[in-house]
Amino acid sequence: MTEPLIIKTYRELGKKNNCPPTSKTSDSEILKIYQQIMTEFKNVCRQKGDELSANNVNYIVYYFLSIYENNGKDFFDEHLKYELMKFQISGLRDSYKNKEIKFF
Repeated sequence: MTEPLIIKTYRELGKKNNCPPTSKTSDSEILKIYQQIMTEFKNVCRQKGDELSANNVNYIVYYFLSIYENNGKDFFDEHLKYELMKFQISGLRDSYKNKEIKFF
């Protein structure tokens, strides 16, 4: 998947839904958040012997883009730690289940 497609998709979703990411979040921040969420959730999946679809993780990234822009990096980091711990212990949060963003 190409980086411009990732950025374009999240920007279009933000614009369509009147939510982040907006111009407050740079393209490089979108990519960094995308890579961080993708990596960290996939790591927990490996530890658990579980699997999440890429499209499901794309939705989780979209959620965290909003957290990042609305609440700042410090809250983003703390909330991500909490969500990863919750995922490790009790599985995927219901609000993430069956929600997907497809790039193609």
